[in-house]
Amino acid sequence: MSLTHNVVYNILINVLNVAIPIITVPYVSRVFGVENVGVVNFALTYAAYFSLFVCLGIPVYGVREIGKCKDDPVQRNYIVSELFRIMLISTLFFTSLYVISIFVIPTLYAERVFLLAAGAGLIFSPFNVDWYYTGRENLKIVALRNMAVKILGVAILFIFVRSSRDIILYLILNTIANVGAQVWTFVYMLRHEIVLQYRKLNLKRHIKPVLILFLSSLAISIYTMLDTLMLGFLSDYTQVGYYSSAIKISRLLLPLVTAAAAASIPRIAYLYKENNRSELNRVTNKAFSFMALLAPPITIGLIAISKPFVPWFFGEAFMGAVPSMMVVSIIVLLIGVNNFYGPQVLLTTGNDKAFMGAVILGTISNFMLNLFFIPCWGALGASWASVVAESIVTATVIILASRLVPEIKPDYRPLIHSIAASLPMLLYGYVFSMYIDSLFWSVGCITIFSVLTFGILELFVFRDSTALDIRNRIFSKLRLQ
Repeated sequence: MSLTHNVVYNILINVLNVAIPIITVPYVSRVFGVENVGVVNFALTYAAYFSLFVCLGIPVYGVREIGKCKDDPVQRNYIVSELFRIMLISTLFFTSLYVISIFVIPTLYAERVFLLAAGAGLIFSPFNVDWYYTGRENLKIVALRNMAVKILGVAILFIFVRSSRDIILYLILNTIANVGAQVWTFVYMLRHEIVLQYRKLNLKRHIKPVLILFLSSLAISIYTMLDTLMLGFLSDYTQVGYYSSAIKISRLLLPLVTAAAAASIPRIAYLYKENNRSELNRVTNKAFSFMALLAPPITIGLIAISKPFVPWFFGEAFMGAVPSMMVVSIIVLLIGVNNFYGPQVLLTTGNDKAFMGAVILGTISNFMLNLFFIPCWGALGASWASVVAESIVTATVIILASRLVPEIKPDYRPLIHSIAASLPMLLYGYVFSMYIDSLFWSVGCITIFSVLTFGILELFVFRDSTALDIRNRIFSKLRLQ
């Protein structure tokens, strides 16, 4: 499957990930309330931490290794068999620890029902083989499966969730839907592509790189999810509700920014292995330009729209999330750049330890800042801690990538142009929030004027190549129809 098709499928997955919460989050926020939203997000975050331990670094490592041996089916069989065996062992061990921790730690025991429901899918983690299809550059299966699961999840929400008493049922039913989809994909892989091997397996060859990538993934997740947990321990669930709602919007749109990078990682790993430097630079520059086109308008647009958007989308009870949303929106641009230099450049070229050092530095920074900021400013303090930590990681990976992989040099002009084209959004946000009383029409006017202005500047003033290419592809499809 071509890189363009993979990018399209990855964008399709992420557009759906954005569209579904737009439908569901306002309903959930109003039905559950601020405190219940905080409890649920606390439980899901805690379960997500253990999911990291269960998966180790395999979701990242597996993509790279499958990408390297895409022309060798025998080697693919062994890699999948060995990684599956490693994940089975880690699943049994860490799922047991998860259950034990809930009954040992008093704070967790108080919310044991939520935590057990949120973590019910951990035991099925080995069946999630999205990394295999990503490494094979075949995102069609993943995209179609995710679409089915998301649509089913929406149906479950509106059919079964009528009050805050239905939270546990909602968590359990969604877990069943996700697990069912993962098992189906696993069985499909075994029937059509992979023959699991049980003899002559060499698990040791994967342990060191898997653990290095696991530590990197753990460090990243600590400073992306630690805020929620520390708010739960150092503040209250209302502040967790404010922060998790604010960060949810920025992280909801973030996959759109990283779609091209995620789809191109297997191709970059293969080209680097083959020492094809000219094609490597072409692919990486294309991914960077795509990120540069989307990250600034999403970041600045979220800042501009936050004041009317939060009460309209989440409800008036969530007004305390407005300052946090303004701050955490900056993360979209930072992670966009970080994702290019980190996972796309450092990890795919084998500089795992360098990347791990950068994210560990960010983790330590985030933890220390949270200790001081959260007791003073609650959700807003956690937001600033995240932004500062992400800034440190981004600066570090840029320096490391420039030194270790100097042959990859992205063109920064598209990023500068995109930032310039996004700045009018701040004016629209101020004017329409001030003079339009209706939250709906304020959000609508800011969005429409921002999109039109950005599109005109990028296409006709800066003549951005990625924007022009997207426009030409759309016009070409319309002419064909």
